[in-house]
Amino acid sequence: MKSVKKSICVILSMCLLLGTLTVSAETVSPDYLYSSAGTAGMWNYESTSSVQSNLLSSLYGGDVGVYFYIPSVGLQGSYIRDLSRKAMLFYYEDDGNNSQKYIGKKEATFSVYNNLYIPYYWTHIESTSDLIESDNTAEMHIVWAITKNLGDTSSAVPAGLLKYKFWVY
Repeated sequence: MKSVKKSICVILSMCLLLGTLTVSAETVSPDYLYSSAGTAGMWNYESTSSVQSNLLSSLYGGDVGVYFYIPSVGLQGSYIRDLSRKAMLFYYEDDGNNSQKYIGKKEATFSVYNNLYIPYYWTHIESTSDLIESDNTAEMHIVWAITKNLGDTSSAVPAGLLKYKFWVY
């Protein structure tokens, strides 16, 4: 009788454990994407990159997003090392037929990391919950800006300052 109770407890424990696990079927764009050279204080546009869901047939704003990685280039010494400097980014779904749909906004503060002055800590500001794509492929692109501060002697932003990948469920 004691072994039957013990077996039942083990089975119930396993069911509880399995019931609390979550499954992620996230797809990430296969290659890193890098921002083009740009200009601080202005909006800079990146080309479209596709990412396809293996799980969903229609995509809503919360089903897609962008991950950021540590780049290998930073802002040059002509930029004041001000930790209040911001990077702002909007990301969109765009089928290329004037049907651009806003998905979300992120913002980063700058920091010095490995002697590079880079956008380091990204914060998700907002995203839509609207339908953005009626099939399972999101054609994503970003629009970004770096603030220009008093004392900066250049507005040139090097290519590769943003290193990122798009993701979709």
